[in-house]
Amino acid sequence: MDFKEFEVGDFLQNEFFVDWVIHQHPEADHFWSNWLKRHPEKVSDVEMARELVKSIHYKQEHSMKSDEYSILMERILQHKAPHGAIRSVSNFVLRHSYRVAASLLFLLGFSLIFYLNYNDSVPANEPSLVWKVAATEYGQKKTVQLPDGTRVMLNSGSTIKYPEGFGPNLRLIKFEGEGFFDVAHNPERPFVIESGAFTTRVLGTSFNLKHFEEETEASVSVLTGKVEVQTETGRSTILLPNEMGVYDKESNDLRRQRFDQRKSMAWTHGTLLFENEDLLTIFGQLEKWYGVTFEVAEGTRLAGKYSGEYKQKSLELILEGLSYTSNFNYEMNHKTILIYERKKVKRN
Repeated sequence: MDFKEFEVGDFLQNEFFVDWVIHQHPEADHFWSNWLKRHPEKVSDVEMARELVKSIHYKQEHSMKSDEYSILMERILQHKAPHGAIRSVSNFVLRHSYRVAASLLFLLGFSLIFYLNYNDSVPANEPSLVWKVAATEYGQKKTVQLPDGTRVMLNSGSTIKYPEGFGPNLRLIKFEGEGFFDVAHNPERPFVIESGAFTTRVLGTSFNLKHFEEETEASVSVLTGKVEVQTETGRSTILLPNEMGVYDKESNDLRRQRFDQRKSMAWTHGTLLFENEDLLTIFGQLEKWYGVTFEVAEGTRLAGKYSGEYKQKSLELILEGLSYTSNFNYEMNHKTILIYERKKVKRN
């Protein structure tokens, strides 16, 4: 079934959707979670439909009087229901008892009336959600406060997309890059972050999320609280404080391990920290941190590993230290850094 064309009224009349809201089967949870990842524009409709189903929650399963039943049926049929709706309701009624059928019709009637009235009050061209975007270029960092009070510190080259106002059941955002999240606690509204091929789900916690499209691995490092990480193929793991989830995009491997909090969080304190890393990896970090581009001259050998810690230091100072210990020269031309091999001085 193609749910992407569904609106609120369609969801309310779909047996699979209503059964999921009421009973929360794990298989259905997995389906709808993945479906919403692929169709974020439908989050608002799904949330409204969920609220309507939950508000009734089949509490109206008492026996309806025959005249009430007839009046309700007439009111439903007077409205223009979505294509296939009457057929799906009829099939459902045939397979269930009068008692359940009556409750479904009550829900359908209430929902259609609410839905039609709601649509009458909202301009047809008004989007269901208004999304905002905050981003940092390489060499920049900034802190963003979301509508629920959550604070996100963006590292260089990062982008966050979030609605102007979160729905009643879910706080959904999209993220690319690296950021430190301090999520406002709200057990009634899980905080969900979509990052490429995996999703991070929390209630209220602090953690570091790193996902750059060009890198083969993504990670979530938890400082406080509890975080669930799930891949698009359904693999998931629960992370506790001082645990890191590392996702390999190529192998689809998701592993849990301990992490060095000092190293993972150094960037939030304005510190560049290298621990036994090769020069190409370091150059990549410097590109993001300072907004520059490195070019390595042909034939230049970059051997060995390097360790160092720099708190709010200039790029020139860092390059001086690296060039001295790793035996290379460099030239700075605006935003481009040329790396070339240091020539040996002949002695007589």
